[in-house]
Amino acid sequence: MAAVRGLCTSSLASTSYTSSSRACRLSSSSTRSNAHFSAKAVRHSSRKCRLVLLAVLVDPQVESKIASLKQETSDSEVVDSLLLKLADSTNFQTEVQGAVKVKSSSKVTKKEPVLGLTDTNLKSNLEHRLWVAFGATTVAGMVAKALSACQSGEDVMQVGAGLLASWVLSDLGTGFYHWGVDNYGDASTPFFGSQIDAFQGHHQRPWTITKREFANNIHAIARPAGMFLTPFLLLPSHPFGDSFLGFFLGMVIMSQQTHALSHFKKSQLPPFIIALQDNGVLLGRKMHGTHHKPPYDVNYCIVSGLWNPLLDRLQIFPRMERFIYNKWNVAPRSWSETSHEWMQADTYFEDGTEFDPYQSS
Repeated sequence: MAAVRGLCTSSLASTSYTSSSRACRLSSSSTRSNAHFSAKAVRHSSRKCRLVLLAVLVDPQVESKIASLKQETSDSEVVDSLLLKLADSTNFQTEVQGAVKVKSSSKVTKKEPVLGLTDTNLKSNLEHRLWVAFGATTVAGMVAKALSACQSGEDVMQVGAGLLASWVLSDLGTGFYHWGVDNYGDASTPFFGSQIDAFQGHHQRPWTITKREFANNIHAIARPAGMFLTPFLLLPSHPFGDSFLGFFLGMVIMSQQTHALSHFKKSQLPPFIIALQDNGVLLGRKMHGTHHKPPYDVNYCIVSGLWNPLLDRLQIFPRMERFIYNKWNVAPRSWSETSHEWMQADTYFEDGTEFDPYQSS
């Protein structure tokens, strides 16, 4: 274990203060206020330390591999890079999970969809279906209102422009909303509590979203969307305005379903859904899979994923997190990788297999 202890110590000590563009983050809120250095390197170094120690427990030969690796090169960054690949590898994570399961229980039981504190059912009920019908009716009403206002080819083009704009901006809107419910609040938060609870339970057991019935999955968004659209049904018609509002909120409602589709295995999806995902019309499996890997702070948009690369490259969400922390001293959940709300407590797929977003299509 000496090699492992030396590795962890040197890794943390050699972390560059300027090597990362991530936000300034520490695991303890009491030390964050005076810290101004690269948090991604620190978090990944500390995480690597934990995972490599686990690797030694699972496979004692890993320690000899570490010692051999350090003899081959003196470049600490090369060592860090190779060991991070080891720590992040699907096979290694599967071995650790398997070892924990063997130690915790000798019985193999059928998976039960243990969800959040209040989000305890995957079945649709009458209330869910009524709210979905209400939301769908208001969306259809807005689109019909836009089409009824068309008096020329130019008006039809405005409806088409409204559809395109709503597809682009609904993806952006779901990104900001997803980021908010992932990182702030809990089951007791007024109005948003049930959705926050559901998203937290989803991070612990990603596969459960594929078992949610349709109305159960989207009713929580259909309800406020329908309430918002209702007054607009009474206003004068406009081809672009009505089509944009109707399609925009329709796509926001359906975003939870495009999210669910990104969690299915490719073999479980019809060809036309796979084609839409592979061409960026709907959220892809590989793109969303990276959101379920530590530090869980990328690819929040869940309609098409169109905005994810730009938002991540510009560090929009980390910048907002820093502002919120500096202003109100409230840290996002993604700053604590070991928080139980974030750690995956079950396999990615229901059949017990894992998904590697860095290798899978």
